[in-house]
Amino acid sequence: MTDPDATGSEPDDPIEARIRRALGARSIVLVGLMGAGKSTVGRRLGTRLGLMFKDADAEIEAAANLTITDLFAIYGEESFREGEERVIARLLRQGPMVLATGGGAFMRDATRERIADSAVSVWLRAELDVLMRRVKKRSTRPLLQTADPEATMRDLMAVRHPVYGRADVMVLSRDVSHDRVVQDVLEALDVWLSPPAQGVAAQ
Repeated sequence: MTDPDATGSEPDDPIEARIRRALGARSIVLVGLMGAGKSTVGRRLGTRLGLMFKDADAEIEAAANLTITDLFAIYGEESFREGEERVIARLLRQGPMVLATGGGAFMRDATRERIADSAVSVWLRAELDVLMRRVKKRSTRPLLQTADPEATMRDLMAVRHPVYGRADVMVLSRDVSHDRVVQDVLEALDVWLSPPAQGVAAQ
């Protein structure tokens, strides 16, 4: 038998209340490839949890007064990644929040360390066909401006998936309603954040 007082929560607590309490001052950071739904899911997740939502790419564009496409074209990817790292570090200091990050952000060691220190990371994983259907709706993806975008996406998946796999939680971003994916994220977070049940000690 489990004592409800042992976990500090009641069994009938709403899932949002349990997650907010377990998070404390930590943020939730969504990682994954372009097209995984980080911004859309993140915005709805923030609403469910009563947390501020921030999109790292939007914050970068506001700070630079340039689009992501222009930043890549003018300064190159490495310079962009350095700026991205600084912006994410600043945002994490403003938590708790739900933060959607660009596809390459979690690849940087320093960013992963900052996220581990002050947030719970959630990898929104999507299959190739799902990603390609989604990214074709926008022609502003700098890394997909290639002769064969699908081959480029495959290459990105091969390189990035092992690193995304270091996230605290993984949730499949599939072709269902955004609200269903948000619920999946909430349920995965609830499990990850819940302390092990403390049963009566064996006599």
